Amino acid sequence: MGTLQSIKKRQEGFTIIEVMIVLVIAAVILLIVFLAVPALQRNSRNTQVKNEAAALLGAAAEFTSNNGGVSPLATDNGSILGLTKNKNITALTVVPLSAGVMGTPGVPTANTGVLMVGGKCSGTTAVAGTARQIALLYLAETGASGASQSTCTESGL
Repeated sequence: MGTLQSIKKRQEGFTIIEVMIVLVIAAVILLIVFLAVPALQRNSRNTQVKNEAAALLGAAAEFTSNNGGVSPLATDNGSILGLTKNKNITALTVVPLSAGVMGTPGVPTANTGVLMVGGKCSGTTAVAGTARQIALLYLAETGASGASQSTCTESGL
């Protein structure tokens, strides 16, 4: 019996290989999380900015219907911003176009938007459209670097 007990030694704890495997698996999971979190945050910020752009376009449409079909003028930017609560687009430049004449849309900068009355989107820029169209240029983040790119959203009244 003494030899049987010596053969059946109790092993307690983990081997170094088992510990290393668990550490490698944990490291892979952490790597995936650290790579995914910035993209999720960027997407969340972009969603907020797009929602604000939609709210500003809606406010411009509301302004137009409240003023007898008269589109916003350059002096009406405060009225449009006042109809919405914005965190990311805090300044607005209104560029009205008349009779299809192309205006200077300007380039949006951080926390600004350029509202083109009579404009429509063409890719990431705004071009002349019909009198009842409104295009909004604003910045959204692109890529992993967080660089900003001009984005265009349009609304026909």
